[in-house]
Amino acid sequence: MAGVAMILNAIAASNQALNGRLNDLQREIAINGNITKGTGLKIPHAEALFLDGTRPTAPVAAVPAQAEQVAQLGRPALPLINNVAALRALQGPEATHYLTGYGVAPIPHLVQQRQVLIAECIGCVIDI
Repeated sequence: MAGVAMILNAIAASNQALNGRLNDLQREIAINGNITKGTGLKIPHAEALFLDGTRPTAPVAAVPAQAEQVAQLGRPALPLINNVAALRALQGPEATHYLTGYGVAPIPHLVQQRQVLIAECIGCVIDI
């Protein structure tokens, strides 16, 4: 039985690594597609996954700490940024959640500076 458990653990680890690479690829495809769409007003931008593979527009429930695992903070569903108007409409906390999801640090104090960084993260090539 111990051998079977080791094999199953190896398969699970391999599957997790593959899912991570697929999420990275999906995010890069969305970003590269968004670069070609300019403002997103004629052809909407695609949603670029966060670094952890979650969609920004889907809420994430908090996970309490367990045996050797650290607690994970939840976050609310964020507004979809499918064009420049949606990007400009982001409020401070929403912009902070976006930057955290994309692994940007430090987070600027001014919301407009956060919006510029988000634009870079999602492939928006216009100056806001």
